[in-house]
Amino acid sequence: MAQNAGQRISTRALPGGANLSWTAKNQTESWSGVAMSSDGTRQVAVAASGDLYVSTDGGSSWVLRKTGPTLSAVTSSADGMKLAACSNGGAIYLSTDGGINWTDDGSARAWAAIASSADGTRLVAAAYLDGIYVSHDSGATWTLHEANRAFRAVSSSSDGQVLVAGTNGDQLYVSTDGGSTWTARATNEYWWSLASSADGTRLYATVDTGYIWTSTDFGATWERRDSARNWRGITTSQDGRYVVAVTDAGRIYQSTDFAQNWQATADTGAWTSVASSADGQTLLAGKFNVDLYGGVRRAYTTTGVTGFVSGGRDDALQLQYVGNGTFVPISFVSANLQFTVN
Repeated sequence: MAQNAGQRISTRALPGGANLSWTAKNQTESWSGVAMSSDGTRQVAVAASGDLYVSTDGGSSWVLRKTGPTLSAVTSSADGMKLAACSNGGAIYLSTDGGINWTDDGSARAWAAIASSADGTRLVAAAYLDGIYVSHDSGATWTLHEANRAFRAVSSSSDGQVLVAGTNGDQLYVSTDGGSTWTARATNEYWWSLASSADGTRLYATVDTGYIWTSTDFGATWERRDSARNWRGITTSQDGRYVVAVTDAGRIYQSTDFAQNWQATADTGAWTSVASSADGQTLLAGKFNVDLYGGVRRAYTTTGVTGFVSGGRDDALQLQYVGNGTFVPISFVSANLQFTVN
């Protein structure tokens, strides 16, 4: 399907129409965690060296904002102004001005992971062979739950009510009341990373040398997905549709249909972590001892006569014009795996 000058086709709803492209950011560290604001404009990355970098222009440029003890994870509020980073064997570090100034909570624990509500008020952090710690005042005070377990992953819904914590060799632990009570779910696995849709309905978990697991009922039940790989970080869009997961000594994989089907993207590497904007269109991924990589999801064909959508035998596509040179699919038949988009 060819285009005239000034025309483009929205491809988000088409199989193969929302693929990712990745670009190195020329920031070499052993990256351990990444996060971003809901619009993807403000991004933050932490490294095993203890360096913390912040970008305020969608990852185009980066500023070193903190040095110190090794950092294991980082999280961000929806506006990117409230940040929290944790150190394995050290403290939790807090910023309320987008990373310019930092304070710490004075702790010294084996912090492995941290997650935030959208407003940054509610935080949940995992300390290895210690417990789950929950804060309802932006990290000023913390309450211990589920002590003496090997926790190393956490996730939070936007309101901070649906929380999940993953263990190394034990079950997942789920809270639907902001961390007051916790229930063991799923099976014993070497859980590595967790992600949550904004409302907490859809949850995703990776297993080291295992599978991706999904839940569509606030964590009550879990189902195994995709192939066994050395899975590491995982992230999702706010509606849970777009899911991206990274592997160690493997590639980045993405799903555009709520983790039903997966496609490989990016190159092979020791990927550690990944973060997504709320709409799933902007991504940030970290490798060990290599660059940060920014990901952009295709939303349209190339504008003008060089852009097109094509299919195979028995494929069909019906478009509707919505103005400003843009056409959107209103129906399609995809007899083949996906459409070809340029």
